[in-house]
Amino acid sequence: MKRNLSCLVGLLALLAPLTYASQASAASQKVEDYQSCLALVQKNPTEAAKQAAAWRKAAKTDGALVAATHCEGLALSAQGKHEKAAFLFFDLAEAMTGAPDAERAKVYAQAGDAWGLAGDHKQARRAFGYAIAREPDEAEYYIGRARQDALASDWKAVRSDASEALAREPFTIDALVLRSIANRKLGYPRASEVDINRAAETARHRLDVLLERGRVRADLGQVAAARVDWQDVVRYAKATGRADAPEAQEARKLLDAE
Repeated sequence: MKRNLSCLVGLLALLAPLTYASQASAASQKVEDYQSCLALVQKNPTEAAKQAAAWRKAAKTDGALVAATHCEGLALSAQGKHEKAAFLFFDLAEAMTGAPDAERAKVYAQAGDAWGLAGDHKQARRAFGYAIAREPDEAEYYIGRARQDALASDWKAVRSDASEALAREPFTIDALVLRSIANRKLGYPRASEVDINRAAETARHRLDVLLERGRVRADLGQVAAARVDWQDVVRYAKATGRADAPEAQEARKLLDAE
């Protein structure tokens, strides 16, 4: 559930630049405009999906149709109906032929996120591929596809996509962590060490960075240093009210296993 909520937050964050969708009228306080629909998604996603679907069917302009469809997808995702949301997002991106590539790419990426949450990593990777085709210089879409590669345990693909992201934004922490994991899984802990140390230089308190650095150090035989990293994961997680974070749970298991 935590991951679902964080995904929704990420999806909502992408809405600000979605100017094509914002053509819908903001005159009414009902779900007949984009902002009121978004507000209802956060309060009552079930009702938001119902009203957005009705708005979509009654839409008389392209802008209203785009806004209603997009909001309906967000509402479905908020309910955990990720597969249905993914199809809506993907079909919407396909239909947005008059929109700038940057906006279409965002919606394709949202389809990828939703399919990933639905467990369909093949479709998720496909959707991110469409986003990349429209915005090939945007590191975030390579990172999105790399995450799906990781969920499918395709470590060579993870390394490739993370490398593409880093070629565009060399200090992106998520990409550094993903490539570190990929190289470690592929049997190259020294290469992993380079990436995870770079990540730790600027994100020394990030739980995923510390967890991964501990794993890399353990693979290199640096057991004492690995334990320090995992202990720090548990300590920082507790200090920031995240004692039950997945990284903290995994760190405790690794400490118990050593």
